[in-house]
Amino acid sequence: MLVIAFFLISMFIPQIYAEEIAVVMGEWPPYTSRNLTHHGVTGRIISESFALSGIKVKFQFPPWNKAYVSAETGNRDVAGVWFHSQERQKEFYYSDAIGESSHYFFHLKGSSLNWNNVDGLQEIRVGRKTNTVEVDEFLAGKTTKILKVHHVDSDRQAFQLMYLKQIDIYPQDILVSYFVLQQLYTPEQIQSFTYHPKPFKQISIHLLFLKELNSSQRLLKTFNKGLQDLKKSGKYQQYVEELRQGKYLSKRENKSVHGVGGLQ
Repeated sequence: MLVIAFFLISMFIPQIYAEEIAVVMGEWPPYTSRNLTHHGVTGRIISESFALSGIKVKFQFPPWNKAYVSAETGNRDVAGVWFHSQERQKEFYYSDAIGESSHYFFHLKGSSLNWNNVDGLQEIRVGRKTNTVEVDEFLAGKTTKILKVHHVDSDRQAFQLMYLKQIDIYPQDILVSYFVLQQLYTPEQIQSFTYHPKPFKQISIHLLFLKELNSSQRLLKTFNKGLQDLKKSGKYQQYVEELRQGKYLSKRENKSVHGVGGLQ
């Protein structure tokens, strides 16, 4: 009886933190955003991994380029979330993988798509978002004449053009894509979209810790252990399932996301 009473009381006692750190991240909904519940599923995983060691996370969301500069100059303790690159590895320690971003070619239902053989995409109109490299990577070493590349400023614009049949395919992370579609269209309209079953790219996402900061190795080890413990407890998978149920899409909305995955 005393154990139960103690548990109930502890639920209403705020957690006491021994340390507070600043984590700078770019907007990447539904993974990370200032406007999402728990700052997105990845934000929740990050904050709770640190919280297991008594560290409180304060998130900041400047534009991506400013976020990277803040991390590079040591003005923030940690930066997230980033794909691995040889260039960044020169300056930063990488955390264990927080999850995986799975990129697919989206298209409207009824259109056939076979990008196993790039020559089969001869008359395809592909959307390429400014400052992204997915299409460039796909075309590396191949003649660009086989595709008609349409430059777009945002994912929203790409999917709007696709719905109007002005472009045929668009490469993007699967969860990001369905998040954008849910902001634009009704569930019935979203059924018009699908994606090629073979991922175009699967890449892990990480936190960055500047090597020049004295605290980085300690925080890196702390986070990695917390992440491992979060997975062992079952909470990590719980949060991923909640993402698929739409619980992180907005602080005001609660929509379902059926049959999509990204974090594993």
